[in-house]
Order: sequence, then C-alpha cells, then structure tokens
Amino acid sequence: MKSARLVASAAVAVIVLTGPSPASAAAQRAGTATVVRNAGTSVRLNSGGSGTTFSLDLPGDSSCPGDSANDGYRVQSFLVPAKDDPGALTYFSVMPVGKGRYALYDIYTNPYIQAQTAKQLRPGGPGPIIDIPAFNFAVFPPGLLPGGRYRIGIACSLHNNTVRYWDNEIDLVRAPSDKPAELHWRVIGTHASHPVNWLSWALGAAALAAVAYALVSWRSSGHGAAESRITESVEEPV
Repeated sequence: MKSARLVASAAVAVIVLTGPSPASAAAQRAGTATVVRNAGTSVRLNSGGSGTTFSLDLPGDSSCPGDSANDGYRVQSFLVPAKDDPGALTYFSVMPVGKGRYALYDIYTNPYIQAQTAKQLRPGGPGPIIDIPAFNFAVFPPGLLPGGRYRIGIACSLHNNTVRYWDNEIDLVRAPSDKPAELHWRVIGTHASHPVNWLSWALGAAALAAVAYALVSWRSSGHGAAESRITESVEEPV
C-alpha cells in the first residue's frame, strides 16, 4: 500500500539522516488535546479502529507564543510512546525525530506537520492554532505500531524545537480483524502527563508528621493536662 510505504520510508529517513533526538529543555504543557469525533467539534470519542476518523480539540484560544508569518512558529502533531516527553521532541520535515515517533496523519494520508498558525492579531501577539484536520491510523502498515500506551497531541515549535504542547494518552492493541492497520485504540486520559511530584508529597507528609509529633510532645509535657483543667473550669456550672 502506497501510504504504508510512505510511513515506513519516512521513519527510515529520520533514523538514518538525523540519528538520535538531540537533548533539549522540556517545553510547557499547555493543556489537554481532547479526542473528538469530528474536526471543529467538541463531541468526545473514546475508542476506535484504524479507519475510525477522529480529531483533536484544544482548549479555547490555544495558540503558539508567536505566529508563523512573522515569528517562524510551526504547528506539529505527534504520536509517541507514553514514556517519551512531548516537551522534549524536535521535528523533522515529516515527523518527530527519533525511532518509534510519528506524526498524526490526516484522512488523505498527509502528515500533520510543519503547519502554519493564523496571523497574530497584534504585533508581537500569539499565533492562533486553527484548522486541525481529521485523522485516522489507516496509513500505518500492520505491526508498525506495537501494542501499548502512546501520547498523541499537538505542539508549537520554533526552529523545530517544541515550545508548547497539548496531549492525551491512548492505548493501542493489535486487532487482526481490523482493516487496514489491524489495531484498536482507546483513550486512557492525561494522568500520565501529570507525574506525581513525590518530593513535594514527601515533604508535605514530613511536615504533617512533625506537627503531630510536636502536639503529642506538648500534651505529654503537662500542657495538655493544664489545658484540660482550664477547659473544665470554664465549663463548670456556677
């Protein structure tokens, strides 16, 4: 299939010509890319097959820090393993750089990559993200995408480096009965994009434990008994 060869060839080109993705500072996560039934709508879609049409809906007024015409910003899409950080992605002409990373493909088999923002409404203003197309997974040849969890989303880039992104998480499973890509997908959600800050949690727990210990020590030293006597004297009827 022509579209399948296109994806496979593009993946090889990225790996051979660019090598590993260069390290970069993680960009800002701006929100959730909600999976919806049709482009330009807000009706959610929770699952589908490789031929199921879907799109991504971003929060209102989502934009890049600048526009394409004046500032050089571009709009990208991505489909990457869930362990990958979308904020650290860089982009090639047809997909994110790195093995196992892909763009989302529209229903006409075109990768949604290096797209233009709308023009800024004022000098120095943001570049609105518009016209996110309808996608599906029909372009991927069977077996190219291993089963597992992936992040999909939309990103703003400057000089091919991510500066802002919106994402969601899906689970892909092999489905030989599905045509043409032999896969099913379902939306899991965005919890994976908000890792628990265990350090903050531990510090908070330690602070609570210290307060509890201080209170117990204070009561044990006799202050608690004095407090009880004061309370009893106040409550004692005249």
